[in-house]
Amino acid sequence: MNIVHLDLQRGWRGGQRQVWLLIRELHRHGISQAMLHRVDSPYEEKLRQFDSVQCISTPTRLRGFLRSPAASRATIFHAHTGNTVPIALWGARSRGHTVITRRLDLPIKPWMFRRAARVVAISRRVEQVLVSSGILPERLRLIPSAVDLERSLEAVDIGDLRRELAIAPDAHVGLTIGALTEQKDPMTLVAALPKLPPNYVHIWVGAGHLLSEAQRLAEYLGVKDRLRLTGFDSHPDRWFAIADLFVLPSIHEGLGTVLLDAFHFGVPVVGTAIPATSELLEHGTSALLFEPRDADGLAAAVHELLNNLELASRLSTEGSSRVTAYDARDMGERYVELYRELIDGPDAHHREHARQAVSG
Repeated sequence: MNIVHLDLQRGWRGGQRQVWLLIRELHRHGISQAMLHRVDSPYEEKLRQFDSVQCISTPTRLRGFLRSPAASRATIFHAHTGNTVPIALWGARSRGHTVITRRLDLPIKPWMFRRAARVVAISRRVEQVLVSSGILPERLRLIPSAVDLERSLEAVDIGDLRRELAIAPDAHVGLTIGALTEQKDPMTLVAALPKLPPNYVHIWVGAGHLLSEAQRLAEYLGVKDRLRLTGFDSHPDRWFAIADLFVLPSIHEGLGTVLLDAFHFGVPVVGTAIPATSELLEHGTSALLFEPRDADGLAAAVHELLNNLELASRLSTEGSSRVTAYDARDMGERYVELYRELIDGPDAHHREHARQAVSG
């Protein structure tokens, strides 16, 4: 089995972290892999620890990649971003199979997706969008995004973290990790700050084209001193150590994998009531919800958590319980099963299951 992953996304966001997790799990299975990425992508550095993974930066002509030894050996071309779907389909036209993982609940170009052997949806919401776009259910697989449950917070000095961002020792701290884009809606978060206690500080970890606009809005509203925009951080987990709560104000998501991180680290969540995150977030049980673009609703939810420590503890406990269903090891196993089904054919796949059932 030889898997070629394709991801030409700029930067390093939730989708790229999911690809990295998958590659790690396939590496544990001893599967040969190659990764096609942009020249300026962090993949080259982050995949060095896996000696079985060949990194291929985007050549001047993609035709050169398709003629490369890695592509010629491929049994699966796995497209992880929309802009790599045509490349994967072209690579698999005379050999191998194409798998597409869809991470967004946005409309697709169905004619391309219909040509793939399998399309993987990372959530039931994404699955629904794909079906409504005309993708046949028998070509779909639901494999949710995952979290590394082996991961733990590094030992950090909380005082040092607060001093790094000039946050007073007695200040309440909210946290968001994500790109500053329209999808994540940082403006609603900033608009909520004047409605929150003066000793509340919010940290937003991430880069994006709305960073300057968010800074200007915070200054206009007189809350610049209560907003910390860190930009991109290659080690964002450390900020969970000082967070009283996590806020995700997105207007749409595929699943919202950063919510899994918050659950894993035991931080109570405030999030938008949108279809995709409803698989994770249940109001009053695992999170407090507000309507998208509702700054008043966001502020009210944060107020409630800050003033009700018993509720915050209950949400944290429930989140920690729910995240166990999203183990990266399980995700890896399900992709391996999917790859084998395509390579061996459904009949061989069913025979193997029957053999295991008999031998068991």
